[in-house]
Amino acid sequence: MPYTMEDFRRDFKQEALKLLTPEERLEGLSPEKRLEGLSPEKRLEGLSPEKRLEGLSPEKRLEGLSPEILLQRLTPAEIENYLKSLKEQSPEKS
Repeated sequence: MPYTMEDFRRDFKQEALKLLTPEERLEGLSPEKRLEGLSPEKRLEGLSPEKRLEGLSPEKRLEGLSPEILLQRLTPAEIENYLKSLKEQSPEKS
């Protein structure tokens, strides 16, 4: 079987890639292309919890947490003050 120009180009590319640095190999790729094929877990790997939460609204950060977990971070005085403010905002109807 003859060695074609297509065979040469394929082999040349493979050999040339081995000589390039990672930075040179990624040059010209968009961020989207660079991340293509990576799982969400891999994309977040190495990021601190603070960096992972950056850009999320407080509501999104608390989404899915049970009331018990949310209340654990508050002191009894903070809970009482909050309940008191709720009662003041909407007085009970007699």
